[in-house]
Amino acid sequence: MAAKGNKIFISYRREDAADISGRIRDWLVQTKRAARDDIFMDVTAILPGADFLQEIEKAISQCRAVVVVISPSWLNQVNNPDTSYVRLEAESALRQNIPVIPVLVGGAQMPPAERLPESLRPLTRRNARQVRADSFDYDMDWVRRGLGGGRNPLGSLSKGWVAAVSAVALVALGLGVLSQTPQGASIVQTLHGAAPTATWTPTPTITPTVNTGPTGQVVTIDDANPGISYVGTWTSLQGPTYAVYVDSTAHTTTEAGGAFSYTFKGTGVTFITTEGVDYGHTAIYIDGSLVTTLDLYASSQQNQVVVFNTTNLAYGTHTFSGDVVDGRLTVDALQINE
Repeated sequence: MAAKGNKIFISYRREDAADISGRIRDWLVQTKRAARDDIFMDVTAILPGADFLQEIEKAISQCRAVVVVISPSWLNQVNNPDTSYVRLEAESALRQNIPVIPVLVGGAQMPPAERLPESLRPLTRRNARQVRADSFDYDMDWVRRGLGGGRNPLGSLSKGWVAAVSAVALVALGLGVLSQTPQGASIVQTLHGAAPTATWTPTPTITPTVNTGPTGQVVTIDDANPGISYVGTWTSLQGPTYAVYVDSTAHTTTEAGGAFSYTFKGTGVTFITTEGVDYGHTAIYIDGSLVTTLDLYASSQQNQVVVFNTTNLAYGTHTFSGDVVDGRLTVDALQINE
């Protein structure tokens, strides 16, 4: 039976994995991979008198994935079938064909198949990951890729913002201003990140429809613009191979704490980036104040995606910046309302 639900089951040994398992649960909640109520990790949640095995089977059947936390004492426990809850949990997940993600903690290694009960030997064919205290966020970013589901590709962007962008697009279409982007891509394709067949070069003379500055222009700032400051280790992508990006260039990083900033004079800014399976969270600041945290995860890579837009700044000098919280970030382009 394949996974039916949206829950996550964390299977762990209380004796030596309770703390790290609790941290895994908190990370999944804080990074919005799952709601706290959608994470099952404690046998105390089973009511007194209930059939333990039936309740475990039922709970796991509602999950989209099971995280099996393998700690130093785990191997001895799973070889004791009479008292091993973690063995029952792992067996149930494998039997029901629920995706299983082995997580190695406390220096534990994946045991060889011959040291496992036959029912658990398929675990050795699952790609396991060490989760360490000193690189926890980085390691968990790998784990979350195996979880699937439960994510809003637009992250913390509000429905109101999406509606506002749609309204602006409709007004522009009615005026005949934005009916087509270059290379024949529709405005809907551009807003929703469909990869163009050729390099998109936005027209820098598009007239903003709201709250314009003195020039009334929207100017595109490519990632390679010397005015953009990058902090940390970034890779510069450029050339025909990268035609999916604005002007065939982009800057990308996977370094937590990596950052970029750009100071401009105007009334608004739009951030164009990429979403994908290895993308995570980026905090967005305007003039040093946190505005939102973007969730850039998507089940497949999408380029030239508008993920942030504001046009109601007081006309003047402002600084737009982004700090990587976890996962990958790609800076493709900014558009400034002057």
